Amino acid sequence: MALYDVTTDSTGTVDTDGAYGTLIKITDNIIAVAYMTGTGAAGPGEVKTYNIATDSVIDTLEFDGTQARYPQIFSIDSTHFGIVYTGPGNDGFIKTFSHSSGTSITLVNTNEFDTTLFFYPGYAEIDSDHLIVAGYNGSSEYDVRTFSISGAYVTAQIDSHTIAGAGTANKNIIVKASATKFVGAFVQNDSDVLLTTYTLDGSYNITNVDTLEIAITGIGIDVNVISIDETHFMVIYAINNVNYTIKTYSVDSGNDNITLVDTYNDATAQASDNSMVLLDSSTVAIVRRDENSDLDIDVVTVDGSYDITVESETILVTGTLNIGLLNSMVMLSGSTLAITYQEGGQPYHLYAKTVTVDMGVTPSSGNFISIF
Repeated sequence: MALYDVTTDSTGTVDTDGAYGTLIKITDNIIAVAYMTGTGAAGPGEVKTYNIATDSVIDTLEFDGTQARYPQIFSIDSTHFGIVYTGPGNDGFIKTFSHSSGTSITLVNTNEFDTTLFFYPGYAEIDSDHLIVAGYNGSSEYDVRTFSISGAYVTAQIDSHTIAGAGTANKNIIVKASATKFVGAFVQNDSDVLLTTYTLDGSYNITNVDTLEIAITGIGIDVNVISIDETHFMVIYAINNVNYTIKTYSVDSGNDNITLVDTYNDATAQASDNSMVLLDSSTVAIVRRDENSDLDIDVVTVDGSYDITVESETILVTGTLNIGLLNSMVMLSGSTLAITYQEGGQPYHLYAKTVTVDMGVTPSSGNFISIF
């Protein structure tokens, strides 16, 4: 393998009826996947633990028998995880679960934290017992909220902050830059992308520090963000399903003054249904659905000035209907990544794939989690 080449290690089927899948790492070989079943825009929700080495299901739990749109699964500790999702009535829900190395998945707590509307949630871990969540609310606002997670794994809302003018049909992103600094992104109702930064105080109250609008000629879709370090982050998005764009930005030490650093654009490529993982301090893996509806993975680096280079582009899956829809990616160990993706017509099939990126040296392992 050459530097930044990507090879596929394994491919398996999580479910023959699964959409909106997101995943977390349990062990180097075991993942947990939350997803929606059924046809149409809404269906019941299931969470499944799956051994990627043996292509086998360990345990399955239906966590909502009515509706579980856009489920986002997050790790709490080695024996617990949570799911934030749009549930019955399009309300916002957080549920927590226990497990034992992937077996015996059990519901612990349910928190219906919004009884009006909460669409397309995103999340980031603050610390071991706090969570920050972003979504689209019933007042057409980008809505950011902090939550505590008690020793009994019960969640409770602490604070919220809203920004008017959110669009209805796009992801709402929130990512962690440091213990008290976060970056958000969403597509506005005028189709422009808005970047926003936040700080948290010692009581987990939210302060909006800065915003920056990225003017879009056309319709901006599928914005995503990853933190590179405490003062720099990377943004990707597409325009009208093409114009694959990557940008780097800087902020100052107070998470203020969002400033564009560099831009990469491919006007003929598509970058919808994307996910991002930080491989090391200067390397990002991006999985996306391309202009041919194939599932691609790109390896992107930034130099000391945070200028962007696309080092490799690899097609992982080609050809079938709706390949690479609504994918999610997580680091397992070293430079090995797990990816879930759906394909086909309804009911969709949900697949898991592992890939390894040649990094020249082995980076530090970790449970780096991406939105969507």
